[in-house]
Amino acid sequence: DKRSALKIADFGLANFFDSSSRLVSHEVVTRKYPSLKLLLGARKYGTAVDIWAAGLIMAELLHWVSLLLDGSDLDQLLKIFEVVGTPIDIN
Repeated sequence: DKRSALKIADFGLANFFDSSSRLVSHEVVTRKYPSLKLLLGARKYGTAVDIWAAGLIMAELLHWVSLLLDGSDLDQLLKIFEVVGTPIDIN
């Protein structure tokens, strides 16, 4: 809207969430917006995966282009690395 508010709709994949992470499959998000964490095989996740997806949607709205492909997990990973760079170990 005019205030740049993010409005959420279509809760087809929605689920109740509590503060403890649960074991899940990576198919819990729309195929077009998977987070790096899920693509790398994480079985526990929190709200960060939803924030990642919302960020991708907002980027699409701003740039009028999809940042990620709707391909295999490897295709998605390579595209993420192309856009934001590869992860580094900071430990």
